[in-house]
Amino acid sequence: MKFSFYIINYNRLYYLRACVKSLQETTSDYEDKEFICIDDDSKEPGTKEYLDELEKSGWKIIHQEEIRKQRNEKKIDSDRSNFFVMYAVADALQLGMEASTGDIIVPLHGDSQFIRRGWLHEYKKLFSSRDDVGAVGFDALSKSRLINERLLF
Repeated sequence: MKFSFYIINYNRLYYLRACVKSLQETTSDYEDKEFICIDDDSKEPGTKEYLDELEKSGWKIIHQEEIRKQRNEKKIDSDRSNFFVMYAVADALQLGMEASTGDIIVPLHGDSQFIRRGWLHEYKKLFSSRDDVGAVGFDALSKSRLINERLLF
């Protein structure tokens, strides 16, 4: 079972680096996976070089601005705090889905962190028993939230 992980990025290099590192380290024992990053024309210094480095290591890098140019679309100028930002994010989510070749597709926030090795094998077992699952989202806080709620009662 192949897993496709994709991260959407825009000017958040610090978080992207941490997410990539934790994801690669904690899934290193699982072979059948792919990593994708969709970048929305980040201007933050060092981002282009880091994306080039990821691409050389086997990541698929999608430059959202290049896709817009191919479609004859323009980036909507905004302060990134309004409706137009949601359009850009939705477009990036769709690009990630289209680029994914895995049986299970996992869109991630760029600030996601993974700490336990071997977890992907456990998810493979779970999803192997479910033919109706094709995309998933992880809630890293569920277990700690449940533990904290039990302590309150």
